[in-house]
Amino acid sequence: MKRTTTLMAGLLATTFIAGAASADTIRFWTVEVQPERIAVQEEMIAGFEAATGHTVEIIPVEESDIQTRATAAFAAGDLPDVINLTVNHILP
Repeated sequence: MKRTTTLMAGLLATTFIAGAASADTIRFWTVEVQPERIAVQEEMIAGFEAATGHTVEIIPVEESDIQTRATAAFAAGDLPDVINLTVNHILP
């Protein structure tokens, strides 16, 4: 859980630095869909929102659906700003 928390914080910070500064809402897909993990992510998001003034829309995506959903979103030109997933999903 600590590693996921650190990774997510880094992803959100990278998104902010890489250009989300002009976005009002950052769309964030996460495969961490268990209620207790969503709660931790929401706490981190609240801190990010307070520090930056941006809002983050957290969108839970089941791990088994992430590749199909990302492929469809890419084809539609509608990928989220940030995706929290494992390297196993990036390689294919």
